[in-house]
Amino acid sequence: MTLADNWSKLDLRWNQQGCIYWPQVLPESDFTRTTLEKYDELVNAPYIVHFLSQSKPWNFKCMHPLTHRFIYYLKESQWFTKTEWMKWWYKYYYSRFKWLLGDLNETLNMVKIK
Repeated sequence: MTLADNWSKLDLRWNQQGCIYWPQVLPESDFTRTTLEKYDELVNAPYIVHFLSQSKPWNFKCMHPLTHRFIYYLKESQWFTKTEWMKWWYKYYYSRFKWLLGDLNETLNMVKIK
């Protein structure tokens, strides 16, 4: 079926991408200006969030602001049994904490007062 001239623009909230959180990386264009006009809606009320970068929300190093939503819906999906979920959750947050703490220790060592 061909839609030809019978189509409409889809609300940008159906295609929220991580770059909206870092608008300085968006190229200058009419689309960027239109997108930034809807910034609050895109950030606060997306319909679908696309994790397009190399860092995915199941990776403990992912810094996307909505990673917590992915983890919430992963749990709600019942993809894992309760035991599998607890193992995954513990491993994820232990790794994330260790990674963040390592960065903190490295930073503190760099600014150590002698």
